Amino acid sequence: MMFNSSFPPTLSQPVSSTEATLIIDLAIVLKPIKPYSQGLIRYKGRCWNARCTSLVTLTENTQVQVIGDYGDYLLVYPFAG
Repeated sequence: MMFNSSFPPTLSQPVSSTEATLIIDLAIVLKPIKPYSQGLIRYKGRCWNARCTSLVTLTENTQVQVIGDYGDYLLVYPFAG
């Protein structure tokens, strides 16, 4: 599936226009993620680069929801659970 790359991205419009794999799972922030910037998360026991489309900074040890895999990074969103 292809996505539109307009800004600001929403859940239906991820950061990149490349194909993404949809994921719905939880991870923990290791390095803070500022809005539309890259940080680091622990997901399934591994460290991953991650980006967020939310307008909040995700701080260390924050639980996030992984919603997409773009190959070189995962797309995350704050977890409200």
